[in-house]
Amino acid sequence: MRGRPTALPARRRGSWTVDLRIHRRDPICDDEFPNRTRHEKRFAETIDTIAEIVGDDLPSLRFRATKLFYPLFCAVYHLKYGLPRMQAPRRSPKPADYPRMKDALEQIDTLIGDIESGATQPSDQERKLFEAQKEHWVHASNRITLAQQLCRRLMSAQK
Repeated sequence: MRGRPTALPARRRGSWTVDLRIHRRDPICDDEFPNRTRHEKRFAETIDTIAEIVGDDLPSLRFRATKLFYPLFCAVYHLKYGLPRMQAPRRSPKPADYPRMKDALEQIDTLIGDIESGATQPSDQERKLFEAQKEHWVHASNRITLAQQLCRRLMSAQK
């Protein structure tokens, strides 16, 4: 049970509740996880940023599913801190950008639904995004494709 996360009574952050605690029963555990405090802080800040962007609307968006939430998390993390293998531009978002970023996510959500229903003919990039989330999203290449496309769209939504 060394270093395993556990659920705690959560504190209120925006409209979501988020908390994370790592058991520290074994002092060696911290040595096995270098920069633990920095990573915990960045994780919480990324979750908070996503919460501030989408607010209470996450349950109604496709991004509530793991296959889209995971790349969304990676995209927002990359925008804030950078990910080494992410080939996408980055700039840390500001709260003034959040409404436009939410609009971009809602447009992606709508696009996925329209492609699924056959209501729209997607561009090559839109088709690539759709296929990456629809089939075999568990493959690293598809997760990276999704995260990179989300980064680009979220970047273009920033001022």
